[in-house]
Amino acid sequence: MGKNMEADVLIIGGGVAGTAIARELSKYNLKTILVEKGYALANGQTKLSTASIYTGLVMIGSLIAKSVLLKPGEPLYDPNGFKMDWCEMGFKEWPKIFEELDVKYVRLPTLVFARNKKELEDLDYYEKVAHQMGGEYENCYRKVEGDELFELEPNLTKDAIKGLYDENHLIDAFPPELVTALAENAKQNGVDVILDTEVTNISQQNAHHIVETKQGNIETNYIINCAGGNADKIAQMGGGCDFKFNLKTSTLMIYDRNKTHLINGMVRPPCEPGFLAFVKPNAHGNIMGTYGHYGTVEHPEDTEIILEQGIKGAEGVNGFIPSLSRKDVVNLWRGVRCFSNKEPDDYLVEFSPFNKKMINIVLRAPGIAGSLGLSRHIPKMLSEAGLKLEKKSDFNPRRKAIPRFRDLSDDERNELIKKDPRYGHVICRCETVTEGEIVEAIKRGAISEQGVKFRTRAGMGRCKRGFCGPRVIEILARELNIPVTEVVKRGYNSVLIPYKAKEILLEKEEALVR
Repeated sequence: MGKNMEADVLIIGGGVAGTAIARELSKYNLKTILVEKGYALANGQTKLSTASIYTGLVMIGSLIAKSVLLKPGEPLYDPNGFKMDWCEMGFKEWPKIFEELDVKYVRLPTLVFARNKKELEDLDYYEKVAHQMGGEYENCYRKVEGDELFELEPNLTKDAIKGLYDENHLIDAFPPELVTALAENAKQNGVDVILDTEVTNISQQNAHHIVETKQGNIETNYIINCAGGNADKIAQMGGGCDFKFNLKTSTLMIYDRNKTHLINGMVRPPCEPGFLAFVKPNAHGNIMGTYGHYGTVEHPEDTEIILEQGIKGAEGVNGFIPSLSRKDVVNLWRGVRCFSNKEPDDYLVEFSPFNKKMINIVLRAPGIAGSLGLSRHIPKMLSEAGLKLEKKSDFNPRRKAIPRFRDLSDDERNELIKKDPRYGHVICRCETVTEGEIVEAIKRGAISEQGVKFRTRAGMGRCKRGFCGPRVIEILARELNIPVTEVVKRGYNSVLIPYKAKEILLEKEEALVR
């Protein structure tokens, strides 16, 4: 059990919602603590997201796909809800934050295409929705057909007949990189960010809460519940929970970076209720893709990969980008999307009806896009609830990323190696990640293999840690001053090397001697 701590505000959950709020609250003279139960930030829903920040055609498709959650007759969206307002704000304002935090991102065009009569009808529905929404949505695209389709996307299936083209309403960033940057900047400005800190109980004592964790008790005035798929459990600990989750899953794929030249932006057939399909380049040079209907699970951590779904997904993508095959897929994962039954089409952001000093938050997809608006809304809620907020005069909005050796020029690489020779030692060949980057990631707070991967991308290539995995484990053990048998992948129950090979033989020899 660690030491007891005190805070004005305790944030539970280290995903994009929690870290964005932590950075926003670091602008004020408050004692703020963020706790994350995992050994790495972005360990839950955030790492499983599609990483898209968007309005335009992608938003229209998202509304159609998620309409499977609505009751018959319900509108696709609430124009006065949090989600639409915050997503539009996020699309406009995230790039400025990316620049401040030195986060890599890319702007992408979007082509929604049709191959047959059914998909042509679906395109017509896109246009109908765009006209109903009005404003920038009505004018976010242009119609394309014939040769122009293949000028825009030369590797599109020759079955394509017609399309809608949106030139600039989609941004891609790597979610763990963004979350890490938000947390590091929050720490620079006085927020305590503590990993491996699962909340086990919450009680109320006078006007304060006593939050019991693995690392000790935290006495806090206000609690912000950003626990993602576990938000219902935290809400229940805080006095009661009046919402439930509807959990949907989809299987996502990452393709070998040597295939990235095959597409110029997001390419997708029209969405249908409960159906999602696309491929797009990401900010770090891979193609991400998905194809299939939403699945249903009972638990938010039920992310076990189902190989058959991955194969079907790859075959579905091959149907519209024939140059991409299942052999080009280097990684699969299953994302879980959490929708609350109280606000299935919007974000749930409210004080608990059972605890007037706990804010419950459930961000449904798109979550990254809306989390910036959310973070700016929270201080207003806290102020109206009675928390005194006084802005700092010395808030520093800037944070410098770990040097990305892969992206540097030869001169920049040589200069870096002169300062620290470890930057000349490549550990991950697939992603060109050096020992210097990994050591710096550990200095900044990485305490697990996943933490290193999220901060540096070591292990994200085709070999899937086959080359760099053992070396990353050795560096973690060395820098954390622990045995290699204590290095974990993502949490306390995920030790990578349970014993050294010779230990088994030695134990057998000792048993024979006895």
